Amino acid sequence: MIGTDFIARKARLLTGAASTALLLTAVPAVAQDQQAAAAPAATAPEQAQPDTGSQGQDIVVTGSLIRNSAAAGAAPINTLTAQDFANRGQNTIAEALQTIPANGAGTMTRAWNSFGFATGATAVSLRGLTTGNTLTVFDGLRSAIYPLGDDGQRSFVDLNTIPQAIVEKVDVLQDGASATYGADAVAGVVNVVVKKQIVGLHANASAGISQRGDGGETRADVTYGYGKLSEQGFNFYVNAEFQHDNPIFARDRGYPWNTNNYSAICKAGGTCLPNETINGIQGDGTFGGLGATRVPVVRPYLNGSAVPGSQFQLLNPAAGCRDLTAITLTAAQQAQAAAAGTPTGSLVCSQDNVKDYLMEIPEEQRFGATAHLTVNVGSQAQAYLMGNFYETQTNSSISPLNFAGQTAAGGTQFTLSPVLLPVYVCPRGTTVACTAANGTLNPNNPFASLGQQARVNYRYDQPRISLTDAKTYRFAGGIQGTFGQGWHYNADATYSEVDLKVTNKNYLNAQRLINVINDGSFNFVDPSSTRRRCATISRRPTTTCRPRSCGKSRARCPRRSSRSRAAI
Repeated sequence: MIGTDFIARKARLLTGAASTALLLTAVPAVAQDQQAAAAPAATAPEQAQPDTGSQGQDIVVTGSLIRNSAAAGAAPINTLTAQDFANRGQNTIAEALQTIPANGAGTMTRAWNSFGFATGATAVSLRGLTTGNTLTVFDGLRSAIYPLGDDGQRSFVDLNTIPQAIVEKVDVLQDGASATYGADAVAGVVNVVVKKQIVGLHANASAGISQRGDGGETRADVTYGYGKLSEQGFNFYVNAEFQHDNPIFARDRGYPWNTNNYSAICKAGGTCLPNETINGIQGDGTFGGLGATRVPVVRPYLNGSAVPGSQFQLLNPAAGCRDLTAITLTAAQQAQAAAAGTPTGSLVCSQDNVKDYLMEIPEEQRFGATAHLTVNVGSQAQAYLMGNFYETQTNSSISPLNFAGQTAAGGTQFTLSPVLLPVYVCPRGTTVACTAANGTLNPNNPFASLGQQARVNYRYDQPRISLTDAKTYRFAGGIQGTFGQGWHYNADATYSEVDLKVTNKNYLNAQRLINVINDGSFNFVDPSSTRRRCATISRRPTTTCRPRSCGKSRARCPRRSSRSRAAI
């Protein structure tokens, strides 16, 4: 049975804004010419007259914030236009923002979000002050935060929610703006401004690969707009965008990025970096102890303790190390393994998890659609409405787990160690002790005929997989204009929601593992046969998330659903 967890979260914030700007002429209550002020006191002061030639001052009222030109100062703003995106060949806003110097440490890129706390999202970190202190707004309006926090604690807005084809420009305020926007703008503000008017049909398509022939990207967008604000008084456009990015694996890069063995990197004095492959030999020839690989090894146990003088051996010697690297240990290296508490025979199998499993950049697919309407209301006002949908899906993988390990976080965690194969196996559902009377000798235990248990050291042969599916819904509308003698007004409202589903595959399910060990249904002698049979039954690509009828998996495949909303 597949374990499923649901986590639902909801966040609401005020994203509507209404402001009135009053254009007033500053009129001093009493004013005197400086020369008149220096006249003798006996001279009667003349009544001051308003200085009609002086410039008026704008007093802008936005909520509780009062600003005026006397208090205004210069702020460092970096603007990236749509033409800049085209000239540089940048297909996403996140990709474009990576090029600005102010975007520093803590930035969440497509490569960084693989197996992170906020898998599937991208965000900027202005001045290196983290994503939680950098505010991202769209047309000056806030949007719903991503349901998962950066490092599990910092809230941010995902940049993969607005199609780049409709973006007019991106303004980046590279200075603290907490006095204006709040504490989440300590590092600065990123304002994505969309186009008010698009006329005609615009289509773009591109494809590319890395210089090593991998990491392929295909992208297409189409936009159609009708109406000119200056002639018909309105403009309406629709846009659709699609992009797919292939993954990049560590094994496709050069040394040392493609391996866990760094022992070839040495100082002049001969000191070398460690060999971190499982069961790897260090640069100085030492062996640190036996680890778990996808080729099972076993050791006889009796009544829960190792049989004196015994050692680990391959469960299936005829198959050897299969696709792993076979290493023959010297007597000295065998002694080192015994000293580490893992006595073993001369043959061990080395597994390089970086080379075999590590995905440096995940597979990603994005699709978005937008409809935008702008209408002139009379000669002094303009209103707009916009609806936007965007979906981002990612698929990332990492090295598999050891059977003798801890279950995934969330709820009660269990640690299974050691993992012992029983002498007898019985059908699932047996409620009494499994003995020779009601069971059969365990085919996975080579010591069963001796009445001994087998401690198995095994790492699952399928990588952990994380699938994310983030759907963003955003609606915005507003009106701005003037009336009377210099009165300005604008009112905006927005509603946004982010629905995120995260599916994690090939994680340890303790009870499931115990079940398949006790009934003998998991084939430790040839684990791949179990996986092939389950895949045939499920009639879908091989994973460890199997239907109940298969009953051969020990993995847990939790799905986490979370939701973030912003509403007026």
